[in-house]
Amino acid sequence: MRIIVVILALSVSGFAFCGEEEDLAVLGSLTKRFAATRNDGWLRVAVWYARRIMPRLSPMASRRLASIMLGPAKYLADTATNEAEERKYRDFLASLQKIGGLAVRVDLLTKTLALLERKVETVISLPEGDEKTKRIESLKKEFEKASKEAEELIKALRKDLASKYPPVHRLWGLSASVYQSMGGDRWWRECVVRDHWMRDSLELYYAKSLIFRSKLYKGEERKKISEMAAKKLHRFIEGEPEFPGDTDPPRDEKTMEKFLAPWEKKAKIKVPPEWLNPPSPEPRVFFRGLLALARYWMARAYFEAGDLQQAERYAKFAIRTHATQNTPEPDARTIVDARLNSYWLLGRIAVKRGDIDKAIDIYEEALSLSGQWLEPEDERVEWCYPDILKTAVGKKIALDKVDLLLKKDRFSEALILTSEVYMSERKSRKMGSQMTPLEGEAVRKMALVFENFKQERPIFPAPLYLGLGYGYFALAEEAKDADKKKAYYHKALELFRLVPSMPCEPGEYEIYVPEALFNVGYILQTKLNQPLRAGVVYLHFVQTWQSRYSGIKELQGAARAAVACFRPFKDFCDTGKRLYETAMEIRKKLISGQGPDVWAEMIQQAYQLLKQKNFAAAIDKLEGIPAEYEVEIAGRKQKMVFKGFPQVAGYIGQAAVQALASGVAKPRYLLLAADKLKTALKLMREHKETYEVKIFAKCVLFLARIYLSDEFVKEKEGKLDSASRKKWALEAVKVLRQFTRDKYADLIAKYSEKNIGLKYAVRLKGALVEAYCNAAQLTAAEREFNEMKEKYAKADPVVFENRCTLLIEAFAKMAKQIEATDKVYAQSLRRTASRIADAWAESLKARGKFTYGKAIELAHMQRRLGQLKRARAAYREFLRKIGAERGDLTKINSQPSPEKRREWILVYMQAVMGIADAYAEEGKYLRAAQELDKLNLLLECTHCHRYFNAKDIPGAKHGIRTLDDWVRFAPTPQEDRRKRALLAFKPLYTYCPAEGWAVRCPKCKRLFFIPNSKYERLKRNPKERVECPNRRCRAKLTFADLRWEQVMKRMIAGDFETRLSIAKYYLKGYLRNRSQAIARDRAQHILETLYTDLRASIRFYHEMINAKWASWDDETRDKKLDEAFKMWLVFVETVERLFWIAADREDWETITVFIEQRNEYKEAKSDEAFLRALDLIPETPPPENSPLAGLYERVRENVKNNWLDKIKKYYQEAKKRKPMR
Repeated sequence: MRIIVVILALSVSGFAFCGEEEDLAVLGSLTKRFAATRNDGWLRVAVWYARRIMPRLSPMASRRLASIMLGPAKYLADTATNEAEERKYRDFLASLQKIGGLAVRVDLLTKTLALLERKVETVISLPEGDEKTKRIESLKKEFEKASKEAEELIKALRKDLASKYPPVHRLWGLSASVYQSMGGDRWWRECVVRDHWMRDSLELYYAKSLIFRSKLYKGEERKKISEMAAKKLHRFIEGEPEFPGDTDPPRDEKTMEKFLAPWEKKAKIKVPPEWLNPPSPEPRVFFRGLLALARYWMARAYFEAGDLQQAERYAKFAIRTHATQNTPEPDARTIVDARLNSYWLLGRIAVKRGDIDKAIDIYEEALSLSGQWLEPEDERVEWCYPDILKTAVGKKIALDKVDLLLKKDRFSEALILTSEVYMSERKSRKMGSQMTPLEGEAVRKMALVFENFKQERPIFPAPLYLGLGYGYFALAEEAKDADKKKAYYHKALELFRLVPSMPCEPGEYEIYVPEALFNVGYILQTKLNQPLRAGVVYLHFVQTWQSRYSGIKELQGAARAAVACFRPFKDFCDTGKRLYETAMEIRKKLISGQGPDVWAEMIQQAYQLLKQKNFAAAIDKLEGIPAEYEVEIAGRKQKMVFKGFPQVAGYIGQAAVQALASGVAKPRYLLLAADKLKTALKLMREHKETYEVKIFAKCVLFLARIYLSDEFVKEKEGKLDSASRKKWALEAVKVLRQFTRDKYADLIAKYSEKNIGLKYAVRLKGALVEAYCNAAQLTAAEREFNEMKEKYAKADPVVFENRCTLLIEAFAKMAKQIEATDKVYAQSLRRTASRIADAWAESLKARGKFTYGKAIELAHMQRRLGQLKRARAAYREFLRKIGAERGDLTKINSQPSPEKRREWILVYMQAVMGIADAYAEEGKYLRAAQELDKLNLLLECTHCHRYFNAKDIPGAKHGIRTLDDWVRFAPTPQEDRRKRALLAFKPLYTYCPAEGWAVRCPKCKRLFFIPNSKYERLKRNPKERVECPNRRCRAKLTFADLRWEQVMKRMIAGDFETRLSIAKYYLKGYLRNRSQAIARDRAQHILETLYTDLRASIRFYHEMINAKWASWDDETRDKKLDEAFKMWLVFVETVERLFWIAADREDWETITVFIEQRNEYKEAKSDEAFLRALDLIPETPPPENSPLAGLYERVRENVKNNWLDKIKKYYQEAKKRKPMR
């Protein structure tokens, strides 16, 4: 509403009554209003007004308008919410740059460089860590961009000057006629001075910025940037070329004629060309202030590089840079600033050299300049030095001098100097405002001097005792030793107590004494844990000063603190009760029973409860605080908005969401929080300029999280289904969409410290992604995810990674649902999910959390999404990470415990199986079979529980050196069979590469290991002996005496399903390419060994079930029966596959013999005959009620439904064909 009133007022009166100065003043006030409120409506009004006054402004005023509006226009263009709005502000920005020309660009760039310099000082003071590294890298990029722009702009400025004016040293000699013809004083001031100032100031500020930029680097890179800064400053000061051929651009001859013609006419001579084009760059001496600053920064650059001699030389040059009678006031102030900084630097140089006395003399000389003439030897210069101790540099010099005086035990001088700095800073700030950094440093050093003061301490005025109290308080905060910390607090307390009894200037007593009393109470309460004494002090302070002291906030704070201090004693004794009641009465007088002050205290209490995770108590504390309240003004009741209500809603939302995460949330809390948050958001939308964007972000985030919770949806809808979830997900989207692009930018800009703004941004975007997923709007979810990834992900990678997994699941689920109707779109969804999975992995890698488990998880993820190539690549990357890509299991065996090694080997097997299955899903069955077949060589030592490949066993290689040798097809089936016979090679299972050959002593039966070298000697030499390690035995054994023990077992020997899969893949590969008959032979070999092992295992399981059935519980019984049932199914499928191979080879006799020999060589005609052939009707049937009877019945039923017809078909076909001879 206020903005609308301003627009109406400007539209009615602005054009009629405002002159140029008033117009520009209005624009300035509007931009200041934005800075105070962060409400971009003020900037929009400013732009609207600027566009209407631009046509009638003079060129000079237009340039000033461009300077004022450039920043606001850029801000509005960057934060525009739609393309049309952005285009409008971009066009306005371009027109401003055109009006302002180079001047506007110089002004903006200079401010940018100054901002970057401040950022460097902040960043290098941070402790080492990831945060500091991240911010340094960001600053490097910003500096690189600004440096590039500065180089281009400096070239443009030099060219512009060369086209307009003669060299600087010629400008001073302009004849009066030329001077007047060009425009006189105004031309000189608005053109010559302005244009030269732009070039010279930018050259200097750019060179200076390089000194700061170098601090971001180390080693050679830092040296390189420092040298670049030095070269640019040399060019500025001395006119030395920065590089070979470096000169200022040549003057334009046609333009110069208007300057030269009058001289040539009067002198009757031709001016030589070199008069206009000096052979080297001109030194920048037009502005004496800039020259002085350049010399100081040259000295500073040498000082930072460690060259103290050159630093001292240029610092003295800066001090000797003289002002002239024509030096304007800004230039004179710059010269003073450069000289004082140079004095400070000379003192630092002396300290570096160890000459403390000289440094003190230099600082003394600088401080004694107050009031002296700037140029004592030139009476024409009327400028004087200011009071040095009232300048920032002077105070810095004074405090550095104090450090040196302390080293020389000159405490009296140090005390006087620190007190002067303290009083200067103290008097310059408003009462109740925060202490400045210089003031804080002054009081701290004043306390250090006072602590070391060995003479009789003088009586100081009250303000100095107050400052000393603050100084000791600062020392206590810094101290790490508990005893020293406590002693400093006691000294601060003593000094604050002395303030009321010390002398004061008239009017100072009412300022310093109340402040001191409040501090006494604060230290007693918070630092020394003496609440009763603190409460008495607070009570005395309020009762004594409430009618005389203007600091109402301190009085109210003391009243609240007194109540808090006396509360523990109210039930202790009558005195405690009376004190508490007195404090309560005083608080009621100062603070109404219900109102903003009381509610503010309740908010703080609730915050403490939240920190203690007492969510219910926090909500109860805040629940009754209203958004609006009534006050009586001039006898009438008026409604007022409680400005702290959004914070109340935020804390209630936080408590509800955290209680939900902890599993202690009540539905009432969620409903209450949602209601409060909606009210708060409405309030903040109506009063934008009043609230911080962080509070708005917090309320939006918590309301969205509540809407997305199942508990809230169930409470609101009475049910929990996809439609209800979708409804509230869309509500969450609406809420999150209130946080627009400009708010994101504002949040990040205002809360850049510790990336707080970015962390809020990534949480908001993450919630929006989740909301779109729940609403089944995956295109929008992907769009928001991409923005989160590009802009905010690095601030809070954990939230980003959680949203990645959420999106992957959502896309995979949607793809599965629509695959039957739209296969192309389903594949597109899976590809998108796959890219998100890659982003998830990249985020984990960036923060060093991409563990082996995450690597295999990524591979599984890609495989589930049907991205088989990516899945294979991920599986292989995992194998590379553990060094097992070629079967090397060293890293797995290096794990500290058998359990850990077992865990790793199972993940390794998963990876191999994953690669095989990915090949199979692509239809590359032979590759799949060969990959999976590698697991046949995997062995485990049952003694040391380490893992090896059969290729590593001595004497059992048969030409197998690698896993690829094992799976590669041999030239003939016979050679391939011989190679596959390796798995039946018994010594293979006797040798452990880690321990040696496993043998058992025939006498004492002790198991022990002998190394391979000893084994070879025993084998070659019958007389060679090995001694039994058993002390009681010590038998001398020959090679023939030893009993070899099998300690190695194949990892997939008992994994019948995997072995069957290998055979099936070989058969499918053979079907794809029937020329690969060896693949069929391999499958047959695998199935034959599998058939034998399955029969043995089934027999073992049956015996175990019979023997242990009574001792097992129901869960174990079900588990064992299921395992036996699965074995039977694999057995039947194995038989069916063997029949298929026999049929393919036309070996019909094998089929008929298999069926009929189990039926007394009679033809099989009934189902029972075929079931008997499959051993499913045993010769001795188990008892009817036994578990085996039920197992047989269950297997027979399954076989009849799924396998019996196939087996019958093979048999019937075999009976028709002639037997193979």
